[in-house]
Amino acid sequence: MKPYLSGDDSKGKHEMFPRAVVVLIGIAVNVLLSYITDRFELPMFLDTAGTIAAAALCGYLPGIITAVVTNALCMLFNQHALYFAFINALIAVFTALFVRRYSLQKLKNLTFFVMITALFCGSVSALVQWGLFKEAQNAQIGEAAATFAASTGLARFPSFLIVNILINILDKGLTTAAATLALILVPQELAARINKGSLRQRPLSRKELKNMREWSRNVRHSIRFRTARTLMGALLALVFIIGYIGARLFFDSMKNEKTEAAREAAKFAASVIDPEMVPVYIEEGRDAPGYAETE
Repeated sequence: MKPYLSGDDSKGKHEMFPRAVVVLIGIAVNVLLSYITDRFELPMFLDTAGTIAAAALCGYLPGIITAVVTNALCMLFNQHALYFAFINALIAVFTALFVRRYSLQKLKNLTFFVMITALFCGSVSALVQWGLFKEAQNAQIGEAAATFAASTGLARFPSFLIVNILINILDKGLTTAAATLALILVPQELAARINKGSLRQRPLSRKELKNMREWSRNVRHSIRFRTARTLMGALLALVFIIGYIGARLFFDSMKNEKTEAAREAAKFAASVIDPEMVPVYIEEGRDAPGYAETE
């Protein structure tokens, strides 16, 4: 099998350019939609449309990059965004694997994809929010969960879990529909070029693929699987480290905020109460001179 190589060394760079454009557009769409929902306090996030489109069109690695960079940029207006980067990264991996076998343009496949991603995101994000904040990240979702708990008699967390999954069904339905529409609008020739990326070797025939499967029958995991596993491990480690640092900074900030509030409260009390009279107030109570004036 002879490799199909171009004599122009710049061809690989030209082939990578459309993929980079898709990633940048995906990040821009994600951040814009997320900002709109945050600005108007909508009970959704809509921050995965670009991720789904990038992963479906370019593969799991561009999809992961789109997801992680999106959440990093969303930290500018949502301090909790980075905690959910690993969820969006896993959506990118699932999307890339899903579109290899199924088409999102079929309603049955689209519905199945939305339900799986909504169930996963709704469950895991609920656990993250409850573990870190003990409440919903979005105030409206928290109010809806409280109303659901009051009307059904369920405990707070199960109610929040159910509401969060239902909200994610709507969220992932809208983002997946938007991503699918974008994929439909991309010309097939351009989509094939983007999908191949910088590949500079001719595609293998069915016979060659069959022979390779027979040769690698005793191999437990393919190179693709091991590469994906390594990348996901590195990504999760990075997200964990960044999340830990972010959590420490968040709690340190909250500690400083509470300390400053206590200090200001002490200053206010000192300005209206005579410290030398405190023993008299303790001993005589309401009968102490000047008590009425301090009420």
